[in-house]
Amino acid sequence: MEVWAIGEKIQNLRKERSMSLSELGGDYVSKAQLSYIENGKASPSIELLKYLSQKLDVDLEYLLETEKDQVKRYCKLWLEEMKVYVKLGDVASTQKNYEKINGLVQEYGLAEILAENNLLMGELYTNKKLFDEALDYIQKSFYYYSKINNIEKLIKAIIREGNIYTLRGMYEIALNKYRQAYHSFYNQLSIKNLELESSILYNISTCYHILKDKENAKKYAEAVCEIDKQLSETKRYAQSLLKYASTLILNGEYSEAEDVLIKADKLLKKEEDKKTESFIENNFGCIYLKSGDYQKAYEHLIKAKQIKEEMDLDELPTTLFELYKYYIKTGEEERALQELEKAIEFSRSRELKDYIIKGLDYHIEYFLDKKSFNEAILKIQDQIVILEEIQMKRALLDAYLRLGNAYNLIGESEEAIKAFTKAYMVSK
Repeated sequence: MEVWAIGEKIQNLRKERSMSLSELGGDYVSKAQLSYIENGKASPSIELLKYLSQKLDVDLEYLLETEKDQVKRYCKLWLEEMKVYVKLGDVASTQKNYEKINGLVQEYGLAEILAENNLLMGELYTNKKLFDEALDYIQKSFYYYSKINNIEKLIKAIIREGNIYTLRGMYEIALNKYRQAYHSFYNQLSIKNLELESSILYNISTCYHILKDKENAKKYAEAVCEIDKQLSETKRYAQSLLKYASTLILNGEYSEAEDVLIKADKLLKKEEDKKTESFIENNFGCIYLKSGDYQKAYEHLIKAKQIKEEMDLDELPTTLFELYKYYIKTGEEERALQELEKAIEFSRSRELKDYIIKGLDYHIEYFLDKKSFNEAILKIQDQIVILEEIQMKRALLDAYLRLGNAYNLIGESEEAIKAFTKAYMVSK
């Protein structure tokens, strides 16, 4: 790929056509003047360019295209190639294009191209679960977007950061990122992007839900529903209703949750969205389980499980946890523990740390209820390792307190004090 100055273009075209300077200039421009232009010592007028484009049989736009515009055009083509490589997970080809673009663009100060270049690398490494590398590239894209004050793209870069922290199970940090996107940047947009606003609020609600902040989870989920209803996108609105229903369940508002799920189910029957259908079935199962209608709960949970297994969805553990609770309530403890082990094993195989933590929570509660304190302690210690890794401080504090209490119950006072001391340090 070559980037040509205007004089170089004229010279190359002239030589390709085996024309002398005199033949090209004719009676319109002197041989000496053309030579100056070809060597970059003079600039042609627009009238002369029109004449030369006709003589050389090329579009005037080609001659007018600056070096910077040529670079931008080439880089946009390479960015499109990169998008394909990212989808294919082709690290070598993506990296090659990244380096080509980076090397060429720096000289011309094309900040938007540099931002897109880094954002695509961030996407590639996110897909590869190489999160530190992904964050590094996304932060570079944030820097370049800030240079051109592209607020909407800045917001999208921050959301990408939040998504990485969510994937890591670092929900408090993710929540701070999403709140930054909304409160620090979204309000700066002169023209509001409702779809973008909905995405931010959806993520905020999800984090609050996981962090067990019931009121805020519900508040933001309700706001998402109001926005998505305006967008008139059936599938999107159904998914936001599903989110809202899950927060209603969290708040113990089962009747209201059931009404919302029925509404979402009706919308999705038109869309044939099997993934979202599995989430709805799961939530129906959760509602009926809590209301004591175990037969209906089982039917919905089994349907959710079948869909998730067929589609190989990462969200399978949520249904296995509900089946665990179902079997506990119906007195089938062995089957309950089988479902729980299956959920944890599945989560470990895919590094789904939030589900591993939740599965261990159920295990710990089970062993404490059975007064099997030593088994409970082992599970708490397993959980603490993960919580320390992903820096979930609130949950880590609870885990150390629980560990201290468990040691107290078996008379291990010294170990209990160590655990309580750790809890104090985390709280500080």
